[in-house]
Amino acid sequence: MDFACGCPPAFLVGVVSRNGSGSDLASGCVNAHQGHGGGVQLLAWWGLILKAERKLWIAGRVRGSDAIEAETAATKIAREKDQGLKVALERVSNLRTKFSRKKTQLKEKEQLIAGLEAALKTREDELSACTVEKSMLQRDHKKELGKVRDSLLELELSAAEVIDYVYSSVELKDQKSSSELLEMMPAELKKHYRFITNMCSSAVLAKVKSHYPGLEEP
Repeated sequence: MDFACGCPPAFLVGVVSRNGSGSDLASGCVNAHQGHGGGVQLLAWWGLILKAERKLWIAGRVRGSDAIEAETAATKIAREKDQGLKVALERVSNLRTKFSRKKTQLKEKEQLIAGLEAALKTREDELSACTVEKSMLQRDHKKELGKVRDSLLELELSAAEVIDYVYSSVELKDQKSSSELLEMMPAELKKHYRFITNMCSSAVLAKVKSHYPGLEEP
């Protein structure tokens, strides 16, 4: 089947294979038909070829633009993902740093608590030792106080015995003065009496004097 220009298909294929475009095909047909009466019809056919070629060029350009836009969008998405990943990694790093800081603070607080507990235990031990020492001192004090009381009682009895021995035959009266009593005492008994009065407390002397109303300190 021949085309509208009258060229056989084999001829047109040869033109395209040699030149590679629709415009070259049309120019080849024009050259082939120069000198015979198919010029107007050939120009119409050539216009259709050029329109078809332009549509193909526009479609290819659109497809190329879409590919560029798709590549740009993919690049943008990849960059956003990379940025999001960087932000996430930074947050993870910050959280790790914060966790490490908290862990260090917790360890310091645990050490502080352990130190306070040790100090408290030491204070408890010291307090326990002080309590034991206080109990021992109180016990010793009671013993010493008992000894002092026994000694005072012995002094009181000794003073009473001395006076009873010296004045066994003398009745003490209020009218008798201490000077008269001292004159009646031997020298050694006077010294012993002074020693007793110096050693005895006022309460002991008052108890001794209560037995002998006329007795006074020498």
